[in-house]
Amino acid sequence: MVISSLIVSSGLACFIGRAVRVPFTYLFAIDGNGAAAFFIGLAAGFPVGAKTSASLYREGLCEKEEAQRLCAFCNNTGPAFVIAGVGSLLCDYMLGVAIYIIEVISALILGVILSIGKPRKREYSRRVVKFNPDLTAGVRDALSGTLSVCAFVIFFSVLNKCIFSVASPILSSKYFSALLCALLEVTSGVSTGAVLGGRAAFVLCAFAVGWSGLCVHAQTAAFLIPSGLSVKKYIFQKACCALICTALALLYSLFFIKI
Repeated sequence: MVISSLIVSSGLACFIGRAVRVPFTYLFAIDGNGAAAFFIGLAAGFPVGAKTSASLYREGLCEKEEAQRLCAFCNNTGPAFVIAGVGSLLCDYMLGVAIYIIEVISALILGVILSIGKPRKREYSRRVVKFNPDLTAGVRDALSGTLSVCAFVIFFSVLNKCIFSVASPILSSKYFSALLCALLEVTSGVSTGAVLGGRAAFVLCAFAVGWSGLCVHAQTAAFLIPSGLSVKKYIFQKACCALICTALALLYSLFFIKI
């Protein structure tokens, strides 16, 4: 989160945008400055991608509609969690790598789909890049964001336990229980999904990673709402990403996972 703030405040987002302006604009119909959020989101995971997108919009480095679409495909589950965490739960780190690659491909597909009908030709902004990072503001902003993230994780973890304590007689199906966990919180989702074993475990973990859970959406909303970006649109777009991710995971499992 600190690096995200420094990249935007220092003007490095403009520098990155100039380097990849042509392919990024052609693929996603978004100003090249948005590439900073995309790359940070791929490396750091949620909710840093959405935070960076909202910061770019507030700084006037991209339009509101562009920031809205950018949040949908740059705010993903980070590689550290997917490869190390999910891979260890599935007892095969290569399966974690496969899910991460599927997630990235799904995000790219979603970004391209959302860009359909959007203008790709735009006047190139020659904004002067001034290297003037505000470390104090970046750390303060990151601390506030981290506290918010931790609070949501604790709240949804307790909520998850309460639901399963009250409704355990109803949730007799292990598949339904795993799906419900994935809908609420990604860590619980992959933990319960991995127990299923075989293709079901791989596909459900991929769904949990693509959807990210209501917990992550609540974390993301804390950054979107102050910037005037729509949470409803974001959730709908992430649902589409989850469907793409699930479809690709199912296709992968049919060819490469033996039961």
